[in-house]
Amino acid sequence: MRTEKGGVKATLHNVITILENHQAWHGMYALDAFANEIRTTRAPPYAGSGSGEALADADGTEIAAWMGHPYHYALSIGSGMALEAVEAVARRRKYHPVVEYLDGLQWDGTARLDHMLSDFFGCTHDEYTAAVGRSWLMSAVARVRSPGCKVDFMVILEGKQGRGNVHGRAHALRAAVVRGDDAIAPGQGLLPDTLRALDHRDS
Repeated sequence: MRTEKGGVKATLHNVITILENHQAWHGMYALDAFANEIRTTRAPPYAGSGSGEALADADGTEIAAWMGHPYHYALSIGSGMALEAVEAVARRRKYHPVVEYLDGLQWDGTARLDHMLSDFFGCTHDEYTAAVGRSWLMSAVARVRSPGCKVDFMVILEGKQGRGNVHGRAHALRAAVVRGDDAIAPGQGLLPDTLRALDHRDS
């Protein structure tokens, strides 16, 4: 959409079109469906922000300033319109880092799920703890693949103060990533970051 003089109109449609097609912006933003945050896929064409960073209000100001530069489009838009355009573009490039991580794994053929509670929490290994540990991790994967799916049980961890319940939980979920129908394997960089809060006693 252009003005009568041939200039680009300051409309939401045009800003979205620029973000989707200009070489400086194409593919810049994507929605992380796991964190429900819009993130950059590379460093944007202004200082102070890098690749993989979550979108902030200040980014709207920077984008509006870039659009308004006379060497670009000289568009007079507010930061609110800029952020609306980014959200629209990012939602068209939605991704789920945990699902993508799980889809990229291959089971090495060694069954480990049944020993998860005994290996990481010091539980006695028997038929019951094997079933609980296996069901716990399977339900975690089910919930990330189908958010809101029904899970009718909850694992309760009990122990004396300082016996490592919190750290055991964090280590189990970090190291125990499902690689197939019946196995877990060390994480490869994704889950240690997203599950860092599990180290806290209040998690």
